[in-house]
Order: sequence, then C-alpha cells, then structure tokens
Amino acid sequence: MASLGVPDGASGNGQEHGEHEPSVARNETPVDVPAAWRDAETRLELPPPLPNYQESIEGPIRWLYPSHALKKESAALRSALPRAWRVVASDLGLDALPPLHIRLALNPEHLRQLSPRRARAPEFAVGVAYPRAGIILVSLSAEAPATNLDPEKVLIHELSHVALRIAVDGRPLPRWFVEGLAIHHAEENHLRRITTLFAAAARGEPLDLDSINRGFSARSHQVNEAYAASADLVRYLRAQAADEEVFTALLAHLREGHDFETALRMSYGFDLETLERAWLTDLRRRFPRISLEGVSMLGFSLATLLAIAAGWKRIRRKKKRLREMAAEERLEEERRRALDLEAQLDFEKKRLEAALKLALKEEPADSPVPRTMPPGEESQGD
Repeated sequence: MASLGVPDGASGNGQEHGEHEPSVARNETPVDVPAAWRDAETRLELPPPLPNYQESIEGPIRWLYPSHALKKESAALRSALPRAWRVVASDLGLDALPPLHIRLALNPEHLRQLSPRRARAPEFAVGVAYPRAGIILVSLSAEAPATNLDPEKVLIHELSHVALRIAVDGRPLPRWFVEGLAIHHAEENHLRRITTLFAAAARGEPLDLDSINRGFSARSHQVNEAYAASADLVRYLRAQAADEEVFTALLAHLREGHDFETALRMSYGFDLETLERAWLTDLRRRFPRISLEGVSMLGFSLATLLAIAAGWKRIRRKKKRLREMAAEERLEEERRRALDLEAQLDFEKKRLEAALKLALKEEPADSPVPRTMPPGEESQGD
C-alpha cells in the first residue's frame, strides 16, 4: 500500500502524517506536504548519509544506498530505474529521466532518518517522494519481516508522482487521482485492493469522493480503503475512453491551466459528480452489499469447503502412499527372489566345480601308457 503526504513536497508509501485538512483534499497537488512545510518546500535539505552508506552519480541520478547490507537488492533496484521510468513516462507522454536524488534505505527507520529534516517521512513508510525537490526515498525492506515488499513497485509508485507533476506542470490535482494513478502504474496488490473494497461494501461504508479524501487522513482501515478506492476509480475512469488519447488530452488540459473538473469535462465529456455516480453504481454491481451475517455464513461455508477439500486431499495422499508402499513391497519381493535365485545358482556352480575336482582327483596319475610298435618290429626282436 502506498501512502503520500499532502501539500507541496512529499508523497510516500506508509502511514499518513495526520495533519491533512479534508477541506483541501479535493484540490491538492501531487507534490504537497502538510501546510506548515509549504513555504519551506523549496529549501528542503537532506541530512548527511548514515554510516555504512555510499553515494554515486549515474547520469542525472544521484544515488545513496547501503555500502554492505542488501547489496544485491540495491544493485537490482538501481538497474531497474530505466525500466521503471519507462512505465510511467510512456503513459504520461514524457521522455528522459529528470535529475533526481534517490536514496535507498536499509529499512523504514533509516528511510525516515534520511528524509529531509523539515519534512520527515511517515513512520514505517517504505517509499516517499518530494517531486518538486526531485527527491525519492525507497526502503529495501519492510518493518514486518512477513510483508511482501517489492521495492521496484515502490520505486515506480514514487516515480509516478514525480512524472505526474512534470506532465501537468505542477497543477493542482485531486488526491484520489494522484494516488490511484500511481497504484495503476505500479500494479500494486490488485487482489488485496479487491478484498478491501469487498469488505468495505459488506460493511456498508461510504466510498464517495469526499469519504475517500477524508480516508487519506485516517490511520485505520480507512486509509487502505482510500487507496483501494482511488485505484479502482482511476481504473474505471480510464476504461470510459475508447483509446488513450482521451487520457492524454486530460493531461494536456491540466497542463494548460484548467482545473481538474473542467479538464475532465473537456476530455471525457462528464463532470466529477457524474463520474462518481457512475463509478459507485459499477462498484455496487461488482461488490453487492451483504449483511455481517451473510459474511459470516459465507466465511463458514468457505471454511467448511476448505476443510472438506483438505480432508479429501489427505485421503488421496494416504491412498497414494499405500499404493507406493505396495509397489515398494513388490519390488522388494522381486529383489529377494532374484537374490535367492542368484544364491542358488552360485551354490549349484560351486557344487559342480567341487564334483569335477573330486572326479579328477580319483583318476590314477601314474597309469602305464600302452606302447604301439610299427608292423614287423615284433619279429625282428626274436
């Protein structure tokens, strides 16, 4: 899950700062951090590298990364940057990488320590971006060992915020659009988002635009719902056009200085209220509201089916093992028979050899050999 700060400066993957005001949530820029930091955003200063970190410059990118730990992961992410940039740049009509300062942190705690002093990253964040300042931080590991973290997806998410600011020339944008587009680019946790939306529909929680924007300021499950709903809303919006030229036109109108709703009407032909109503109708069709009793019954039914499937699998496994054991016994019996036959043949061979030796031993060794004489020699001897 990605989580961004709001006004001028930071956007990040992790928990929210909590200072955001719902009244401005509909019209925020992708480069915003809390209002207290707005004036200082252009003067953001990065702290010096932590011990056991090293810096390098590759083209327009100034890297900072661990010098010893997670070297393989760090090298893989640095080599993935061109590919990650192409994902967002091709969708937003951009070309070359802009100058960036990218810091790869060993863990979320280091990421927070390496973030700008006047705009610290949220706790437990695994990614944060300061697009106007050209700063991105990505953690190579998550706080919880079991977390399925993909640093390349986090990098794509943060690059999306940088690229979107460039594409619209820093014009104000709704928070749901900024976040939803970043999740769309990074293709993050599709199954988890679907599960989150299903659970929200089952609880009957509101998912209108105002509720989504308020959710970004929460620290509970509403944050997850806000991100899941934003991603689904952006997916729905982009599906309303026959081709990508309409989305490109939306970005162009924004870049020209039109507000988001005007640009939406000029490119897609409908306003925010119409988009919200159509999306909610589609959402209710895909995720019908069911009672908690229904959820419990569904869960019980699924658990029962899983138990039956597991039992059947165990029975099949046991039957397979019995067949394997029977086959092993047959092979062992055949092996024993072969050994018995071989022993019997060896015994007969030795018995015959012994009999032959005995027969040869009984024959006289000094028997006289009869002498034959040529005809006529007998008479001459007389």
